[in-house]
Amino acid sequence: MSILLYGLDVCCLNKTELNSLDFVINRFCMKLFSTSNMDIIKDCQSYLNLKLPSELLTKRYDKFFIEIVYHKQCILCGFHLNFADAVRVLLMFILFSFFLFFSSIARDE
Repeated sequence: MSILLYGLDVCCLNKTELNSLDFVINRFCMKLFSTSNMDIIKDCQSYLNLKLPSELLTKRYDKFFIEIVYHKQCILCGFHLNFADAVRVLLMFILFSFFLFFSSIARDE
Protein backbone atom coordinates (compact mmCIF):
# COMPACT_ATOMS: atom_id res chain seq x y z
CA MET A 1 0.00 0.00 0.00
CA SER A 2 2.81 2.41 0.79
CA ILE A 3 4.27 2.17 -2.72
CA LEU A 4 0.86 3.11 -4.13
CA LEU A 5 0.70 6.23 -1.96
CA TYR A 6 4.36 7.24 -2.09
CA GLY A 7 4.67 10.98 -2.70
CA LEU A 8 0.94 11.54 -3.23
CA ASP A 9 0.58 13.51 0.00
CA VAL A 10 2.10 16.53 -1.75
CA CYS A 11 -0.13 16.22 -4.84
CA CYS A 12 -3.56 17.72 -5.27
CA LEU A 13 -5.67 14.84 -6.60
CA ASN A 14 -9.23 15.28 -7.79
CA LYS A 15 -12.10 12.92 -6.97
CA THR A 16 -11.68 10.90 -10.18
CA GLU A 17 -8.02 10.23 -9.45
CA LEU A 18 -8.82 9.22 -5.86
CA ASN A 19 -11.52 6.85 -7.11
CA SER A 20 -8.98 5.29 -9.46
CA LEU A 21 -6.66 4.60 -6.54
CA ASP A 22 -9.55 3.12 -4.54
CA PHE A 23 -10.41 0.90 -7.49
CA VAL A 24 -6.98 -0.76 -7.29
CA ILE A 25 -7.61 -1.87 -3.70
CA ASN A 26 -11.24 -2.84 -4.32
CA ARG A 27 -10.26 -4.90 -7.36
CA PHE A 28 -7.45 -6.59 -5.42
CA CYS A 29 -9.95 -7.56 -2.69
CA MET A 30 -12.41 -8.84 -5.31
CA LYS A 31 -9.74 -11.17 -6.67
CA LEU A 32 -8.51 -12.16 -3.21
CA PHE A 33 -11.95 -13.04 -1.84
CA SER A 34 -13.37 -14.32 -5.16
CA THR A 35 -16.43 -12.11 -5.13
CA SER A 36 -17.71 -9.04 -6.91
CA ASN A 37 -20.24 -8.12 -4.23
CA MET A 38 -19.14 -4.73 -2.90
CA ASP A 39 -20.94 -5.24 0.42
CA ILE A 40 -18.81 -8.31 1.11
CA ILE A 41 -15.69 -6.46 -0.02
CA LYS A 42 -16.44 -3.50 2.28
CA ASP A 43 -17.05 -5.88 5.20
CA CYS A 44 -13.79 -7.72 4.55
CA GLN A 45 -11.91 -4.42 4.33
CA SER A 46 -13.37 -3.24 7.62
CA TYR A 47 -12.63 -6.55 9.38
CA LEU A 48 -9.03 -6.46 8.12
CA ASN A 49 -8.74 -2.72 8.89
CA LEU A 50 -7.77 -2.12 5.26
CA LYS A 51 -8.24 1.56 4.51
CA LEU A 52 -8.83 2.88 1.01
CA PRO A 53 -6.21 5.21 -0.47
CA SER A 54 -8.66 8.13 -0.45
CA GLU A 55 -9.03 7.78 3.34
CA LEU A 56 -5.31 7.36 3.90
CA LEU A 57 -4.44 10.32 1.68
CA THR A 58 -6.79 12.59 3.63
CA LYS A 59 -4.88 11.76 6.80
CA ARG A 60 -1.55 12.14 5.00
CA TYR A 61 -2.56 15.56 3.61
CA ASP A 62 -3.38 16.74 7.13
CA LYS A 63 -0.13 15.36 8.51
CA PHE A 64 1.87 16.94 5.68
CA PHE A 65 0.37 20.39 6.23
CA ILE A 66 0.78 20.19 10.01
CA GLU A 67 4.44 19.28 9.58
CA ILE A 68 4.99 22.23 7.27
CA VAL A 69 3.28 24.76 9.51
CA TYR A 70 3.96 23.65 13.10
CA HIS A 71 7.09 21.53 13.48
CA LYS A 72 10.44 23.04 14.32
CA GLN A 73 12.15 21.10 11.54
CA CYS A 74 9.80 22.45 8.87
CA ILE A 75 10.65 24.61 5.89
CA LEU A 76 9.18 27.79 7.37
CA CYS A 77 11.00 27.52 10.69
CA GLY A 78 14.40 26.99 9.10
CA PHE A 79 14.56 30.60 7.89
CA HIS A 80 14.66 32.22 11.37
CA LEU A 81 11.85 34.63 10.55
CA ASN A 82 10.54 37.22 12.95
CA PHE A 83 6.91 36.92 14.00
CA ALA A 84 5.48 39.31 11.39
CA ASP A 85 7.31 37.58 8.54
CA ALA A 86 6.26 34.16 9.84
CA VAL A 87 2.62 35.31 9.89
CA ARG A 88 2.95 36.61 6.31
CA VAL A 89 4.44 33.32 5.14
CA LEU A 90 1.73 31.35 6.94
CA LEU A 91 -1.00 33.49 5.33
CA MET A 92 0.58 32.99 1.90
CA PHE A 93 0.64 29.24 2.56
CA ILE A 94 -3.04 29.26 3.56
CA LEU A 95 -3.99 31.27 0.46
CA PHE A 96 -1.99 28.86 -1.71
CA SER A 97 -3.81 25.92 -0.07
CA PHE A 98 -7.17 27.53 -0.83
CA PHE A 99 -6.06 28.12 -4.41
CA LEU A 100 -5.14 24.44 -4.79
CA PHE A 101 -8.43 23.39 -3.22
CA PHE A 102 -10.60 25.58 -5.47
CA SER A 103 -8.60 24.71 -8.58
CA SER A 104 -9.18 21.00 -7.87
CA ILE A 105 -12.93 21.69 -7.52
CA ALA A 106 -12.90 23.55 -10.84
CA ARG A 107 -11.13 20.61 -12.51
CA ASP A 108 -13.79 18.19 -11.20
CA GLU A 109 -16.63 20.14 -12.80
